[in-house]
Amino acid sequence: MTTAIQSEVINGQEMELVNSRVKQFGDYIERGLDYIKNACEIYVEEIDKWVGAKQVFKESYPKVPNDTWSRFEKVGRKQLHIELLCKFSIGARKLARLPFSEQEIAVTKPIEVLTKNNEVLKVDVDKLTKEQSNQVFAENHIRDIAEQKAIIETIKPVVEGKEAEHVTYLIKGNKLIVKEADTIFTKTILKKIIDEMV
Repeated sequence: MTTAIQSEVINGQEMELVNSRVKQFGDYIERGLDYIKNACEIYVEEIDKWVGAKQVFKESYPKVPNDTWSRFEKVGRKQLHIELLCKFSIGARKLARLPFSEQEIAVTKPIEVLTKNNEVLKVDVDKLTKEQSNQVFAENHIRDIAEQKAIIETIKPVVEGKEAEHVTYLIKGNKLIVKEADTIFTKTILKKIIDEMV
């Protein structure tokens, strides 16, 4: 079978055929997502009507993994956007926890990400790194540029090697208890912690 690049070299008709097959593929995927969304809505309607419905669905379709049923339910209840159903990147997983309206924004256009140099990048949700995801997604919304700037400013002193001004940890014997999430420890702080441990 010839690739798209090879067929372009061979002749224009071959390329047209490839392009039409690519379009057909896209149409099937779009229609497939529509069908899955409709199926999810039916699933939710039925499980809301009667108690045993979940079990009947699961027994009727044993090849569907258990965790997929909960994702189907979220899609049917408009808690999870259909385009996130099969996405498992770091960014997509964080986006899936946000309200549906926020999900809809991020699946239709790239997300604005502020860099440390004050440049604004437009990044697809699946291309976000772990750090960018933490910066962009709050617990219940997508952070705007001003909020992202505040986050970058907050972590800058620690990244530059300055010690945090307030205590973020506690030492009990030979154990370190971290009081705050996303705490960054410099080499100096880590040495200090080890010296303090019994």
